[in-house]
Amino acid sequence: MSTAMAIAVDAKHDWTSRALEYIKQVPGGNWFSADNLHADLPAPPDPHHVGRVFQLAEDQRLISRGPMDRGPRGSVRREWRRNEPFGVMVR
Repeated sequence: MSTAMAIAVDAKHDWTSRALEYIKQVPGGNWFSADNLHADLPAPPDPHHVGRVFQLAEDQRLISRGPMDRGPRGSVRREWRRNEPFGVMVR
C-alpha cells in the first residue's frame, strides 16, 4: 500500500497530520500554503493520485473547497487547482 493510500485508509482518524507528513516527504516544488505559513514543501509526483486523498477528506468534510481564507475558528480553506497553491483546513 502506498503512503498516500495508507493516509486515505486512515483518514477518519488523523487525516491532517498524516497528510502533512506525506506532503513533506515527496520530492518537488512549493505546493503548500496555510494560514500565514508558506513553506517550500514538495509537489505531488502524481496530482491525480494525491488528489484522491484530498477528495476523501473533502467527502468527510475535513477540508472544503473555496478560496484561501480564515474561518470562524481560525481554520483555513483550500482550493485545489493544478499548479496552484493549496492549504489544508485544520479543525
